[in-house]
Amino acid sequence: MSLSIELLKQLPKAELHRHIDGSCRPSTIFELAKNQNININFTTVNEIEQYLFVGNECTSLEVYLQKFKIVQKVLHTKESLTRVTFECCEDAVKEGIKYLELRFSPILHLARGLSISEVIAAVCQGRYLAQLTYPIRVGIIICAIRNKSSDLSIELAKSASFFKDQGVIAIDIAGPENGYPAHLHQDAFKIAQLNDLHSTVHSGEADSWKSIENALNSCNTMRLGHAVNLVQNNELLNWIIDREIPAECCITSNLQTKAVIDVKDHPIKLFVENGLVAVPCCDNVTMSSITLDVEYNICSQHLNMTIPQILKLIDNGFKASFTNSIEKYWLRIGAINECISILNKAGFDSKEIINSTDIPQQLFAHYSNEKLVPIIDNFK
Repeated sequence: MSLSIELLKQLPKAELHRHIDGSCRPSTIFELAKNQNININFTTVNEIEQYLFVGNECTSLEVYLQKFKIVQKVLHTKESLTRVTFECCEDAVKEGIKYLELRFSPILHLARGLSISEVIAAVCQGRYLAQLTYPIRVGIIICAIRNKSSDLSIELAKSASFFKDQGVIAIDIAGPENGYPAHLHQDAFKIAQLNDLHSTVHSGEADSWKSIENALNSCNTMRLGHAVNLVQNNELLNWIIDREIPAECCITSNLQTKAVIDVKDHPIKLFVENGLVAVPCCDNVTMSSITLDVEYNICSQHLNMTIPQILKLIDNGFKASFTNSIEKYWLRIGAINECISILNKAGFDSKEIINSTDIPQQLFAHYSNEKLVPIIDNFK
């Protein structure tokens, strides 16, 4: 039995791969352009929305990335960066997201005189305001760009380190993959590691498994962004599974960039069945016209993943997060037991689901008289 989109929206989830500039509201882009007297050649919000949406006509990642230019035109002030960050968090709450990691590249927002540090500070302010307003935990990931200089990447890593206490948790490399190997930016990752920042790398999306291997060997990355081409090398796949290196899987985005041709070709189900820590993610909410509950619905409806597998994906999201180990543990406990409670109320056999999943049993609350007993009751 599959889960409805309405039920999937209720389930608490973690989103680990979401770009701020790819997830801005079209209405906000329109308003910011108007307020800043920037000509974006569109007269209505609907025109912007239709332009930004990447449909089946997209032929590659490089074509997909062209859509970002119009958004980046209006994101060169502190106010605009704070606003869109806050709104990204606000929208995530509506999708049932309890933990969110947003990423962006500060070097794309310097055209009107802001420094890298001022850009990061503005985004961190949006995160702070969102956490004050909504029941969500948010981390910020700083992206270097593959086809930019390694010196810029080093500067980004150093700047990111200064904002650890304001929500910056990791660095990443994004941008065109083919022809721009990760090892060109390895010094930035060494700086991040020395400053106790986490790391993830876009890899195996628009290049082969060798790009993934390069990211692992040169950058010592802790997570992989996309990684669809990991299926090309079973030895590397098993090596990653053994080390529990998570993969941020963006099904809809991968279809649009032609990383996979058909939804049934996406390896996320194969990853889960083989024990890889796979996590459904949106990548770019606006460009892909997607939400996280819909990504989970694709797993359920189109890839025929079972309810225990869906719960495993949800747990993987919190397990693979870059938050501290104590918060991660309690996020996992809270999320998985809330999922069981919601499914129980919807008429599903919770005991059967728990017994069928390979999620650690200690994360589940105990049963008493056929009903779930909240964990706190066990300490009375």
